[in-house]
Amino acid sequence: MKKLISYYQQLFLDHKNWLLVAVGWFALGGCFGAVVGVLWPDQVMGFIKGLAEKYAHTPPAGFSAALWLFLHNFLSAALCMLLGVVVGLAPVFEMVANGFAIFSVMVIALHGGHHGVGFSLLFLVVAILPHGIIELPTTILAAAIGLKIGWAWLSPSAEGRRLQVLKTNFIAGLCALPGIASLLFAAALIEAFVTPCLIHLVIGPSPLHVGP
Repeated sequence: MKKLISYYQQLFLDHKNWLLVAVGWFALGGCFGAVVGVLWPDQVMGFIKGLAEKYAHTPPAGFSAALWLFLHNFLSAALCMLLGVVVGLAPVFEMVANGFAIFSVMVIALHGGHHGVGFSLLFLVVAILPHGIIELPTTILAAAIGLKIGWAWLSPSAEGRRLQVLKTNFIAGLCALPGIASLLFAAALIEAFVTPCLIHLVIGPSPLHVGP
């Protein structure tokens, strides 16, 4: 177990510069989301309603829900990472989309009463933070690995060995998948079993309503 923990600690350290790049794209998406949330809230409301309809089909809280959430998040992270081979487009899109979604919804939550949204910033914190402290860093790590796969082989330092650099980084990404899966499974368990209880305790039994 200690060797496994050490391996993934080293994985973060080996990608620290790429993590900063991934966070930068996330922040850019967040800025764009915040601006859209302020200037065009109706567009964000459409996104929120679509999200509510999508997750209305999630299995009831429990192991089935955890498995559904895990598979959804793991597939997204795996594709983000491995499709980074296409000059890093997938991880860039994943980070920008995540930043946009989180910050635009936060802006709407701050002004929920003006848009017919029956949830507050407190609801978002309780609903996202417990599993998000694992899920978001893991997603950012997957994006960082994807960026390295897609961009490192194009750098001047890879001159003369580009294919070898690409192959090495892609294999490293494949080796990281079990750890990514473990972290996302832990996050899914928290989201399925812990988050609903916290929402009920802090907010009440019916925290979410999206008005017409």
